[in-house]
Amino acid sequence: MTLTINLTNNEKRVLLALSKKDRFSPEDLAAASELSTEASMQSAFMLAEKGLCEIKETVTTTYKPYKRRGTVCTNFASGAPGHEIR
Repeated sequence: MTLTINLTNNEKRVLLALSKKDRFSPEDLAAASELSTEASMQSAFMLAEKGLCEIKETVTTTYKPYKRRGTVCTNFASGAPGHEIR
């Protein structure tokens, strides 16, 4: 019995990249597959749905102390506190 799984070109690129290394960050996977981060992650999620890879998500929250000056935030031009991604 032969099992046939149809893959898109992007899924093939991601699967080939995954065959060379165990773990990737989204950015590293994008570079290795020569796709955008969004396209490589979408393909990885589709591969995971097909049972061909596994995705583990972690969330890292970094807090930065802000000097209190009478208001919670005095300058929104540089972004509100808590909206930093690292």
